[in-house]
Amino acid sequence: MLFIQSFLKNVLLASLAATSLAVPIHDNPISLDIREVAVGKRGKTPPLPSVQDCKDHLKVEKDTTLFYSGPGGYAKKARDAIKDRDYLKGYKILSQLWTDSKWQDQWQNDEQASVEFFNICSKALAELSTGTSYVLLERGNGRQWSSGSVWDKYEWPNIPSGTKVIRINPDNANDKETIKG
Repeated sequence: MLFIQSFLKNVLLASLAATSLAVPIHDNPISLDIREVAVGKRGKTPPLPSVQDCKDHLKVEKDTTLFYSGPGGYAKKARDAIKDRDYLKGYKILSQLWTDSKWQDQWQNDEQASVEFFNICSKALAELSTGTSYVLLERGNGRQWSSGSVWDKYEWPNIPSGTKVIRINPDNANDKETIKG
């Protein structure tokens, strides 16, 4: 199956390269050149949003924020924890808090823009978090976590004073520790 997909992609690319299409299909700058679609590229990525832009596209209520940080798969671990742990009922991760789930899509086809987008919006989420927030981190204690991570650089330092933060272990639902508030 993979061979067939690869073969068809190569045939399509070869046929497109042989055409003289050199401009986008429409004059609309958001439209896509068919050759860009064929190779998985989109038109120009828009400027990154500001922290305020992100805040305007998030619906964050008191006692609803679950942050997470760890090696691959932690987003899934966070979603699973929300389903499995009674104390996380009603809590959500960033991707579940958009007022329009498609808004973020415009930065997702450029890897660097995507990373920067989530750094900015992670800071916005932290600034909007109130009440009690949880953070799912690798096993450890207190404020031990990966230096330079999104949690370390953009979320933790921007959580408002007065917000309680409870560290939780992804592998043990009973392993909880208040690290702020």
